[in-house]
Amino acid sequence: MRVLIIDDHPVFREGVRTLLENQPNIEVVGVLGTGAGAAELARAEQAEVVLLDVSLPDIPGHEVCRQIGVAAPLARVLMLTANDNNETIRNALAAGAVGYVLKTEDPLRLIDHIWAVANGETVLAGPIAQKVVRQLLESPAPVLGGKNADALTVLTERERQVFFLAAEGRRNSDIAQYLILSEETIKTHLRNIYSKLGLGNKAELRLFAVQSHLAPPQANLS
Repeated sequence: MRVLIIDDHPVFREGVRTLLENQPNIEVVGVLGTGAGAAELARAEQAEVVLLDVSLPDIPGHEVCRQIGVAAPLARVLMLTANDNNETIRNALAAGAVGYVLKTEDPLRLIDHIWAVANGETVLAGPIAQKVVRQLLESPAPVLGGKNADALTVLTERERQVFFLAAEGRRNSDIAQYLILSEETIKTHLRNIYSKLGLGNKAELRLFAVQSHLAPPQANLS
């Protein structure tokens, strides 16, 4: 797995670099302290996972995330930060981040989260999941642009099956096994679901499901 680290704190980013370089099958392909050039480096180095802080000295983290999504669409962005502000979390997920983890996370758990993201999963670790769910349930205004449960009528029966299984937080491989389909077919169904519902990734799908009361929050985002 090829990982790019973007963080403006030298001690922290070098600590993460050392942690990852001591892991089998992980290669750190770059380390940056600013957002400038991050998207291009992710593209040039074919980064599979980008660890990105939301607080950078030059460009907001969510904007860097959006730039990476355009320049290197196959790279999966995991926000790794000390910032747990509600709006910051929302902006990062809306920009295409597939995970949000605090810097206080246990190092071994962080490795697990990175592999999960690389394998196509969405990670909202511990307190972040709780904050997102609480915000969604307490806010009268839709977070994802006015979408609602009626939108599911545009999905085929198979796509609805995939939608609800993904909303439960299941891995693509588990969904494939459950529906007796290939994992590539599940990925195709998810792409179609994202397109039809105007969603960007599995994180937004799960948030949409919670907001529309389509699945239990504690099952979706823990």
